[in-house]
Amino acid sequence: MDKQTDQIKGLRRKDFWTALVLIGLSLAMLMEVSGYPITDSYGGVQNVWYVSPALFPLLVSLALLLLSLVLLTKSIISGGAREALRRLGSANKSNLSVEASQAESRTRVRFWTILTVLVCYVYGLVPAMDFIVASVLFLNVFIGNFYLEIDRPLNLPILILVAMAVVGLAQTLGWLPDQGDLFDWLGLVMILVIAGYFFSRSGERFKVARVFTVSLITVLLVAPLFRFVLLVPLPHEGLVIGWMDSVRYLLRSIIG
Repeated sequence: MDKQTDQIKGLRRKDFWTALVLIGLSLAMLMEVSGYPITDSYGGVQNVWYVSPALFPLLVSLALLLLSLVLLTKSIISGGAREALRRLGSANKSNLSVEASQAESRTRVRFWTILTVLVCYVYGLVPAMDFIVASVLFLNVFIGNFYLEIDRPLNLPILILVAMAVVGLAQTLGWLPDQGDLFDWLGLVMILVIAGYFFSRSGERFKVARVFTVSLITVLLVAPLFRFVLLVPLPHEGLVIGWMDSVRYLLRSIIG
């Protein structure tokens, strides 16, 4: 029972630091989105707020901020915040047991893993890759590394995501020429590579299939809703969104 209680306290302590990081990220996203036009006039036509390019990132930022505040509140109520600050202020780290030190090391690795994946997605993938491909790739890496409990979080999927983000950032900054849909095709191939990696490293094939199913369904529900129903432009519309556009026009020609 004591061991279980210690594990719960450890989780609540980690929730405190995770919540602070996510709050900072959501506030940074809100600051960025604040510069986007909510309504504007194009060719003498006044666009309404629900077709603004700021709508989607604004909703994502607000949702992330709200959930982060809920997580922070839970960690404060449960005593996790107090324990986290107590450990941070403790000058004598040598009194920690080997098991506690290993737990702290795992916490730091998970923290930097989360931060790295989020930064790569926001600044490397989203501006240069088809939004659907980038989001599925991001969710597979992010969910898979923690839900599947792979032994080493800094593994092949993380390295793939970082490498893709570096190429995307270089392309966005003009250091590399824009290769059209080639980067999107590469992203699709990397999704398959990551799927093979998770299937080979995890003995729970059903959980691996669940990771990819959840990632795919989530993106395929959210992205078309904003792009084709609310008419909100997505950050980068490439290969997959182009396919969806073609299917939409084909269906309209058949129906109408």
